[in-house]
Amino acid sequence: MVLIDPGHGGDDPGAVYSLENTDADAAQIKEKDLNLEISLMLYDMLKESGVRVELTRYEDLALELADRLEMANRLDASLFISIHNNAAPDKSANGTLTMFNPSKDYASYGITGERAAQLLHEEMVGELETADGGLQKMSKSKVLSDTKMPSVIAQVAYITNESDRQKLMNEEFRKKAAQALHDGILKVLFEMEDKE
Repeated sequence: MVLIDPGHGGDDPGAVYSLENTDADAAQIKEKDLNLEISLMLYDMLKESGVRVELTRYEDLALELADRLEMANRLDASLFISIHNNAAPDKSANGTLTMFNPSKDYASYGITGERAAQLLHEEMVGELETADGGLQKMSKSKVLSDTKMPSVIAQVAYITNESDRQKLMNEEFRKKAAQALHDGILKVLFEMEDKE
């Protein structure tokens, strides 16, 4: 079972970028919407591949972090992936990065958080042709520390970077992101099965 967590939602938009010279609301790119759209496509792709998969949210609603984590642990997922898009004050910051918790031992799952992150990251950077932001160790993130199973945060691209943003606004790119995550997840699951 794979649990996909579309980051943010409801009154928590995540990163927001306002396009200039257009009316206010239509002109906002909200991370929560991109996260959900990529997650829904990924959900369909995994289902089609015969993978048991759930989403923490299927629509634009607010979810407490504690609820997301409780759901992951209650469902006893084998893999938890939180999907995000990045933002930075430095507009030149761009690319894809993937986060994991180095201090957790997932021996019973047959794969480390770092290895799961690496497999997903390689697929994303290869498929999306974004800059390689690398793997990032995150011990303090509750998403990565309070889940029992290997957990990864995938940061697809930067809303605040002109080049990345243009890509994110393209549906084909969002579909490619879902496909890359799908392919990476299958690799993670195959590796877990091999270790059983």
